[in-house]
Amino acid sequence: MKVFLVGTILSLGFLSFPVLGAHAAGLNDQTTPPAPTQQTSTRLQAAWSRVQKTYQTQGAMLTKAASQVSKAQALIDKANEKGWDTSAVQAALTAFQSALQTAQSVHDGGASIISAHAGFDASGNVVDPTQAKATIQALRQVNQNTRSAMDGTGKALIAAIKALRQDHRPTTPATPAPTNS
Repeated sequence: MKVFLVGTILSLGFLSFPVLGAHAAGLNDQTTPPAPTQQTSTRLQAAWSRVQKTYQTQGAMLTKAASQVSKAQALIDKANEKGWDTSAVQAALTAFQSALQTAQSVHDGGASIISAHAGFDASGNVVDPTQAKATIQALRQVNQNTRSAMDGTGKALIAAIKALRQDHRPTTPATPAPTNS
């Protein structure tokens, strides 16, 4: 029984060793890589569509954010008229405006990538997979840089406005409980 068990373990151990070795191509190998498959082209087209959609969504968000600056400033002005301390909100708004300008300039750089659409034809079909991949990566980087340029200043502004409103929320007098008589 022990001999059979030892024999089985050894045979399984020998099966784990490769029978044939793998060989890498030499430095002077001139074979061309295989042509991109339809699946590769489809993936690249889908990725191109996604990064363009993200770019357009970011553009709309930046435009909306720019219009919200005047509303925040109006809120600060109204609070100042009431004599409230708005220094935290004003500092958050100033940081937001600065980040918004930086993000907008970074975002604007993506327009040239989209208009050049290297590796893609005018309808978004892959012409050159290597260039297409580089184009997707470049636009993805613009999207990431735009997001990081905002650096959470929008959330900080919202938090500062909420804190201002919380600090100056009107107090309601306690209503006496009705008596049963």
